[in-house]
Amino acid sequence: MSLKKHPGLKVIDHWLNYQLAQGDIPGFQVSIRLRGDLSFSKAYGYADLKNKEQYTRAHLGRIASQSKTFTGALTLWLNSRGQIDLNEHLVNILTEFKNHKDPKFKRIKIIDLLTHRSGIFRDSIDTDYWGKREPFLTRTDLTNEIASSRLIYSPGLFTKYSNLGYGLLGLALERCSGKKFATLIREFFAEKDLDSNIIVDSDINGNFSHGYLRRQMHGQKFKQISHRTTQALCPAAGFCSNTDSTTDFFHKLYLTSSILPKQQRTLLHSKKWPVKNMKSEYYGIGTIFTDVAGDPCVGHSGGFPGFASQTWVELKTKRTYGFIANTSITKTFNAIQSMAVILRAIDNNFPSSSWSSLIVSKPLADNYTSTVYVIGKSKALAIPLTGWMPADDLMIFSRYKNHYLSNQICGYKNVGEPLTFNIKDGTVIAAQFGGFVSKIAK
Repeated sequence: MSLKKHPGLKVIDHWLNYQLAQGDIPGFQVSIRLRGDLSFSKAYGYADLKNKEQYTRAHLGRIASQSKTFTGALTLWLNSRGQIDLNEHLVNILTEFKNHKDPKFKRIKIIDLLTHRSGIFRDSIDTDYWGKREPFLTRTDLTNEIASSRLIYSPGLFTKYSNLGYGLLGLALERCSGKKFATLIREFFAEKDLDSNIIVDSDINGNFSHGYLRRQMHGQKFKQISHRTTQALCPAAGFCSNTDSTTDFFHKLYLTSSILPKQQRTLLHSKKWPVKNMKSEYYGIGTIFTDVAGDPCVGHSGGFPGFASQTWVELKTKRTYGFIANTSITKTFNAIQSMAVILRAIDNNFPSSSWSSLIVSKPLADNYTSTVYVIGKSKALAIPLTGWMPADDLMIFSRYKNHYLSNQICGYKNVGEPLTFNIKDGTVIAAQFGGFVSKIAK
């Protein structure tokens, strides 16, 4: 059945509107696809707080380190055309580094840059471009920075994230092709007929959301961030897009053969190593391998002054999730995870044949929290809306006579007590659970 009819999408919409009302984020976009079909797409809040410009699905925002997925795909595409060898040593391409002061540097291969196994510094030693105090590195700055610093680890030893490494990768792609990185991306996208709403920051047009620093103290306003180009670090963090476009690309890249041929797709899915000091996360070719609430997924996150983003593909369900916020928050992965858990909870408790008969309540509030209920003939779900991880407190009830019961709730709460609803003409007016009555939030 089409995901567009999934009752969980209504729950997700209620929850996201609730989060917007808390005032911690000016605006954000969310997209969900099933096997490429755009099942849910919506923008919330403002793209421009000063002028009260509504955030739309079309607005572009920074996707920061998700850029590495696009750079990785570009590199594999060039590899399929015989323009770059993934096992080539970097110094054979960027010959200015042949006499690097660290003898281990000559062992770095292109595949090491792609997979964060080069041992290079993550960002730099003393440049504060992430804090917006200095401009991003130019090609000359990057070259000088790399030439003056030693490796942290030997190449191929550990997976240690490096934006500088992806900057170097961009220089190598330019040297091999004789073209600027932005030109390579445009040609790649044109040949594959990919979405024109995925661009590098030097090509930003007028339909771009403002980014904001989060308020740090109660009552402090959001601070708007001015636009800057990432220059030599564009391959690592310089892409801009919207969630409709990122989810389309990620779906095609990981679940279809429309972007890469078989050999390169095999490399994309198989080349991965554990991230140093992480228990269950792996990094591959511009790809993070992890799980969303127990199900394997691939994708990438992105953080930039004024923006935060995630795009993830669940390999089992073939669902793709995208989230872009125009402020720096750390809860974007939590949001993706909760959306996945909400959909899965309904999948596991209500057969799709019953979806049309389910009642999804509006947010019902008491003095402590707001909750959305999904009510069926034999079961009910209670999904608290508070916070970016409502799925952590999701409760499942089973029908007993004229009410619902749950023996799975924490003993400190109302375990074993009845949950009843006041329903009129298919609308839930109120719910009573234990000593609390919740009503439609106003």
